[in-house]
Parts: sequence; C-alpha cells; structure tokens
Amino acid sequence: MLSSAITSGVQGIQTNMRQLNQAGSDVARLNIRTPEQPAGPADVNLERSMVTQVEAKHLVKANARTIEVASSNIGTLIDLKV
Repeated sequence: MLSSAITSGVQGIQTNMRQLNQAGSDVARLNIRTPEQPAGPADVNLERSMVTQVEAKHLVKANARTIEVASSNIGTLIDLKV
C-alpha cells in the first residue's frame, strides 16, 4: 500500500513536470514571430499557459509531499518491527 503511494507520487511528479515543460515551451513560443504570424502562434494562450505552470508547480509539490509521507510511514513501520 505504501509503495503504491510512492509510485503514485512519482507518476504524478512526472506527469506534472511534463505539463510544466509544455506550458513553458508554449510561453517561449509566444516570442517567436514570423512574417506570416507577426503576433506569435495563435494556438498559444499566455494566461492559460501561466496558470498551467502554477498549477503544475503546486501539484509537483503535493506529489513530493505524498512521497515524503509514505516514506516516513515506511520508516515508522520498520521501527515498529524492530
């Protein structure tokens, strides 16, 4: 059960890091202007990308906390067995 919490936390961190990286890439793409698109890519929404970055940051922290708590609980269980 605790190992599944750790696995879930790690998977959550990986997923949220991908979201964070994608949102960061989207923001960076806004600075790319071409003669065909002088205002940057039309498919990128700056506000949404910034919100996604903040959400992903908080979710990474929450998943890291999940791993910390599960790890602490494993340590407690080991101490009880000894």
